[in-house]
Amino acid sequence: MTSAEAPATRTPNRPRRDPALDGIRGIAVLLVCLDHALGLRYSVLTVGLDLFFALSGYLITSLALAESSQTGTIRMKAFFERRVRRIFPALLLFLLASVLLGAAGRLPTPTVYIEAFFGAVLLYPLAFVLVPEVIELRLSHLHSLFQEEWFYIFWVPALGSMLAKGRMRRAFRVACAIAALGALSRLALTLAGSPAVEGVLRPDIMFFGSVIAFARYGWVQRTGGDQRPGRAWVWLTSAGLVLLVGSIVVGVIARHPNSAQWMDSLFAGRGDGAAIAERLALMSVGFSRLAAPAAVAATFVYRSDAVVLRVLRNPVLRWYGLVSYGLYLWHPIVLFVLHPDMVIDAKHVWITFPGPSWRPLFDSIVLSAALAWVSFRFFEQRFLKRSNLGITADAIRTSKTNPG
Repeated sequence: MTSAEAPATRTPNRPRRDPALDGIRGIAVLLVCLDHALGLRYSVLTVGLDLFFALSGYLITSLALAESSQTGTIRMKAFFERRVRRIFPALLLFLLASVLLGAAGRLPTPTVYIEAFFGAVLLYPLAFVLVPEVIELRLSHLHSLFQEEWFYIFWVPALGSMLAKGRMRRAFRVACAIAALGALSRLALTLAGSPAVEGVLRPDIMFFGSVIAFARYGWVQRTGGDQRPGRAWVWLTSAGLVLLVGSIVVGVIARHPNSAQWMDSLFAGRGDGAAIAERLALMSVGFSRLAAPAAVAATFVYRSDAVVLRVLRNPVLRWYGLVSYGLYLWHPIVLFVLHPDMVIDAKHVWITFPGPSWRPLFDSIVLSAALAWVSFRFFEQRFLKRSNLGITADAIRTSKTNPG
């Protein structure tokens, strides 16, 4: 969520911005906004977070590899200073607004005060302990920010230490092991149709992004980035994208109000339609999360004129990617404040918005985006230094060391 930073000017040690990555951010945040605007019913739309996580792991690892290859080290102080500048101005502004809305009676208190405190210190999961009733929470989307930042806190120093000692292969194996362990666990839950597959914790997805970063680094080292990756990479990435899109479609259909009737007709005599629909919904969540990293791989596997990359470079998606962090922060509060009569189902934690169905969609995707742009344009940019939004091959070509 926090990887949408100020536009970067290319220098010898700073890779230029890749517009396709902004497109991924745009798609990711729109999926999350849709999930909330549609009342959390279509849980497959939470794959937007997995796109964010995969992209974060990819970018951070790529930047670390590029900096280490050029300077022989990773400047931890500079790295975390950039993170603080990127995260906290927008976050603290959002939390201050949430507290003021609570004081004004527009958000529940003291719940929102507890959430704001733990959100500010990046320990939001502790709010779940003090506020056990999930339906009372209003800032629960901050759990993803906690996951992302703690990934940086642990992974970047560990990666920097291994790279400084010339142990790139070990770093690659660590990332592969964590990603593989997470993938196997997720696959088992998915095939079993377990509700646990909808769990919010998924740091393994960020390590998938790291694995892709290592793979791309090695490819550029070997070829200079002038050749495209092999056909196997193209086929694997394409299969992942098909699985990603297909899972989203199936997941939306499976949670449609008429899905039980459709399943009864489609699988006549093979079981309860509602149970089949729910199993498909859960499996679609698991498969979509497993496939999400393919979107990141597509940015360097495909030719620059590929249809997928042309879609990702769409100006509208790129604009949403630019304001994605602020939009992610603000849109739930906009929905809560503008729809105080919403009804929350305690069993499923699904939300029903009385009134026209287009209102929450407009408030989440359009109105919240305008608020996010104002925050970005007139507040966040004041704190941002030039920073890297994408990794291009020429940032790696000049490296001093080969992977190994």
